[in-house]
Amino acid sequence: MQPFLFRPEPNGLGVKENHMSVEINFDTENAAFEGEDMKPEIRWILGELAAQIMNGKLHGTIRDSNGNAVGAWLVKLPKSDG
Repeated sequence: MQPFLFRPEPNGLGVKENHMSVEINFDTENAAFEGEDMKPEIRWILGELAAQIMNGKLHGTIRDSNGNAVGAWLVKLPKSDG
């Protein structure tokens, strides 16, 4: 099974240079992702990330539902002109 990986590329996926983007990278090679359907675990992780962003975090470690560190995430803010 391949790791779930999403890497936005500027202008490659419609990401403009002076806009916010989010980079999410996590590995799916552990017990939390066992079985045919990884969607519930991915949904759980994305929900945790959404809660952290709503609480003001801009980066962090991604943990699976078992508490294992499986990756990292980062909100990239637009460059300021100052």
